[in-house]
Amino acid sequence: MLKTLPGFKRLNADIPEELFKEFAKRCIEEGMSKKDSLVQLLEKEFFKNSKSRRREQNKRALSRQGKHSM
Repeated sequence: MLKTLPGFKRLNADIPEELFKEFAKRCIEEGMSKKDSLVQLLEKEFFKNSKSRRREQNKRALSRQGKHSM
């Protein structure tokens, strides 16, 4: 089992194949990883007014662990 960074939760979901294909296609077109794209999508939906603050918190958490967001 993969270790999840402190302050993060692992997301696992079964989604329809066509939806996943469209999601993967957009990730490629935008040059983003699936993880980064999904985080951005969720931030837009749930934190419309504080997305830059939330993104900075995530970057700081990753940098503390010696990981890069991309």
